[in-house]
Amino acid sequence: MDKITLFTILLLLVACQSSPTKQLVETSCQEPRPEVCTMNFKPVCGVLLMGGEKTFSNACTACSDKTIIGFSKAPCIK
Repeated sequence: MDKITLFTILLLLVACQSSPTKQLVETSCQEPRPEVCTMNFKPVCGVLLMGGEKTFSNACTACSDKTIIGFSKAPCIK
């Protein structure tokens, strides 16, 4: 391959990569953590301590998980 073709392929690969959207912590989990939660369904996106996110059925359930630092009031974006 010539240099121009290689450069073009590299440029296209970089341009096609999408950066994942980072979920923001709207509400931080407080201590003590809940031990019992109701089963109501109002999905939230829990933000993990070590990075990443996970959808929970409600805020109480999210904050009962000790690996969650906080949540936003919507399901996680996939």
